[in-house]
Amino acid sequence: MDFEADWEMFQQTRSPFLASDLMSSAIALGLFDKARELAVIVEKHSIVGDVAINLSRLISRKSDVISNGRELKQFHALIADQKKMLSAHPRDAIIWVERALNYAVIGQKDQAKRSILIALELAPTDRYVVRSAVRFFVHVNCWEEAFFYARRAFLSVQDPWIAAPFLSVGTQLGKMPSPVKNILRNAMSSSDHFYYSELLEAYGTMEILNGAEVRARRIFKKAWLEPAKTVVSHSQWILKEKLPGLAGNLQIDFRQSAQAMSSILLSRMDLDGAVSNARVWMFEEPYSVAPYMQISSALFLQEKYTDALSVIFEGLIANPKSKDLINNGAFAALRANDASSEKLIKMLKPLLDWEKDIAPLATYGLFLMRSGSAIEGRLYYFSAIQNAIKSGNRRLAVAATVNFIISEIDVGLKIDPKTLGILARAYKGEQDASALRIAIILKKRIVIILRTNTEADFVEAANRYISSIDAELRIFQSSYAGISGLNFPTQPVDLALDTLSEISVGLAIEENMGRLNQMRLTSHS
Repeated sequence: MDFEADWEMFQQTRSPFLASDLMSSAIALGLFDKARELAVIVEKHSIVGDVAINLSRLISRKSDVISNGRELKQFHALIADQKKMLSAHPRDAIIWVERALNYAVIGQKDQAKRSILIALELAPTDRYVVRSAVRFFVHVNCWEEAFFYARRAFLSVQDPWIAAPFLSVGTQLGKMPSPVKNILRNAMSSSDHFYYSELLEAYGTMEILNGAEVRARRIFKKAWLEPAKTVVSHSQWILKEKLPGLAGNLQIDFRQSAQAMSSILLSRMDLDGAVSNARVWMFEEPYSVAPYMQISSALFLQEKYTDALSVIFEGLIANPKSKDLINNGAFAALRANDASSEKLIKMLKPLLDWEKDIAPLATYGLFLMRSGSAIEGRLYYFSAIQNAIKSGNRRLAVAATVNFIISEIDVGLKIDPKTLGILARAYKGEQDASALRIAIILKKRIVIILRTNTEADFVEAANRYISSIDAELRIFQSSYAGISGLNFPTQPVDLALDTLSEISVGLAIEENMGRLNQMRLTSHS
């Protein structure tokens, strides 16, 4: 879409349908004044559909306080306005919830929690208040409080829109909320599919996590007959990661959810589309870590590290202690040679977990390699790869290995042809878009090295790697040719154990474990 050309056409026609098409693009491009002008037109014309109307209302409510760079003073001004409103209407629970949201966006979690608790005391069974409260408690990792207030509300009102988050939180905590059993039976037998869709989706998720796939399939099929937007947002994850075989038989309008569309477009390697939709998702949930992670990850795959860093700094306003955002920020700053890398690495180092971390250990390894400590950096990378291998995650282990080689190239180190050979085999059958994009980044560097490195072993291994990636890309591209519906790729499992073993042996990780353990002891002393 050529936004400027379409904008000129809109100025001439004032078409609500064109305005509807342009709204999301305006948000994605950061053109919030234009987004608001478009929203005014859309909101007056119900014929454009509920999805567009809902987005227009969201823009009308928020665009005066959201801008490029997210100016905090505007949020403070809005909070001040809400204080005045509460002076006149101190028992308005909705204003207390909206105030909590704005506090959460600027990272003032204690003030946000106080506002949420007041709202819950004023309206303990109100659907909007309870659902907002549960989302807030989950956001700040207070799962028990989320469970308590959801349970209290549900015991008073048998509302499926409260039962759904109650069941989801219970699943996370390993608690089957027995009070919801009756309403689950009602949901399965009801013909009001939309009304019960979110509860059914939560029920299906619980069953699939408990290993009851056959029952989960039946529940999800019913949930997706007339799904609410929240159900659409989550369904793409279920279809891709858990039940890919169901995708081809469904007619879900994923355009309802920017979150779902971003993930689907990412899976198809439409990185610009994934970023644009994730920006709309970020606009809808400015306090959440997830959209910022999605945008930065998609930008990494395009090697747009400076752009990614800018997005991450926005996310850190509401989530200053998010390990994921700090790690992505440090990685982006290092790859972009940005001065902020030192500060972000200082924030990251105390958070490192030798036993579990993968990406953070690799990022710190990259920092050491760029600082001239190549041996130490390699050991951190090896620890990250070892943790990925221990987890049994083939794709993550391969990605960590590819990033390790990219980092070695970037600091001028020589590549071991043996490792390239392992990766050539590891990518056989790989159809995940993100995995292939990382492979392409390495391929570009290898092509450049081949101009000067004519050593027979390296040339043979490099060409084998390039041929392997090109072959998988051709399969990937042909699999989406002419497809307008869903087609999530599935990960091959037959090569998983062999690949993990080859990586471990090829990088001599076991031989380096003694040095790794010594580094662990040193880091704790």
